[in-house]
Amino acid sequence: MDSTNGFSKVNGNKDQESIIKKRNVWQRRSKMEKILLAVTGILLLLVIILFVISVIQSRSDKEYCTTPACVTIAANVINFMDQSVDPCEDFYQYACGGWIKANPLPENERDWDRYEELTKTNNHILKYVLGMLQ
Repeated sequence: MDSTNGFSKVNGNKDQESIIKKRNVWQRRSKMEKILLAVTGILLLLVIILFVISVIQSRSDKEYCTTPACVTIAANVINFMDQSVDPCEDFYQYACGGWIKANPLPENERDWDRYEELTKTNNHILKYVLGMLQ
């Protein structure tokens, strides 16, 4: 198949050659398809622009909680960490090592974690409150 200036020669048999004009992809589209493609392109561009704008605004509008409760909780989280440990080597020890050091396993407990500690504290509070009611 030879190609010259937008035309292709197609060999049917030895005696006969027909020349067929090549049409590119855009020329083969109907008017409605062209309009739909243009609208789709514009909508895609708008979505990308809106996404970029929302990302930029979300980065600049970050509000940090600075109430006493938030600061106290953040301090507790930092105190529960063991920053002397490399988090890539032992993440559990890095994240919880400070709490483990500050809260050793009680003698009468088989396991001990923050939930056990909170449960025990809540039970003491409930016993105290219920004892006052009687």
